[in-house]
Amino acid sequence: MYDTAEGVIDRAATRLEDEILEVLLPTKGRWVGLLQGHHYMEHMNGSTSDTRLAAALDAPFLGDCAIIRITFRDPKGGASIIKIWAHHGHGGGGILPTAMLNKLYHQKVRYPGVRVFMVGHVPQLGHVVTDGLDVSDKGTPRLVHQDTHYVMCGGFSRAYQQGSEMNGRPQGGYAEKAMMPPAVLGGALLTLTPERYVRHGSSYRTIDVKVSS
Repeated sequence: MYDTAEGVIDRAATRLEDEILEVLLPTKGRWVGLLQGHHYMEHMNGSTSDTRLAAALDAPFLGDCAIIRITFRDPKGGASIIKIWAHHGHGGGGILPTAMLNKLYHQKVRYPGVRVFMVGHVPQLGHVVTDGLDVSDKGTPRLVHQDTHYVMCGGFSRAYQQGSEMNGRPQGGYAEKAMMPPAVLGGALLTLTPERYVRHGSSYRTIDVKVSS
């Protein structure tokens, strides 16, 4: 396209970004980070709609995939650490709602130290937890419980709407065109609670993970 046409598209995308920011600006400075999706606009100056949103919200831009380490400092000394693997997601892997969870489950082999695996994209909403064992870090080695959470973060794109149109004619959205099942709308909420307990005369720290929607 000519530069003039690209400029028109660039300005139109900027206006859409500004509309989103009107909603998100109250959350400025409260983000752990923003991942890159696959529906983004690359502007003429090299920035993208994703990097612009991250900059406007004072959020670290994490790219396609990241391991996020969150540390809880204990006022009495020491700390508890949890690692979260986050990815925008790619493909669906199948029609069944368990398809993306299967993909997440295989990531545990690559990242054994991660306790929470999160993915969007599908956009299904779901959560599965598996139990496991670890060995305590200090004192006499003892087996400790270590669960792992696999989270599909959901979305807000409504499908199969009666009377939906495009340019004045009846037409469905992406999910309807591709014969996909409608997704449960909403997002996943993680609650992380640092805990300390005593077992067999030794003190242990852990982080309790609760996932709700």
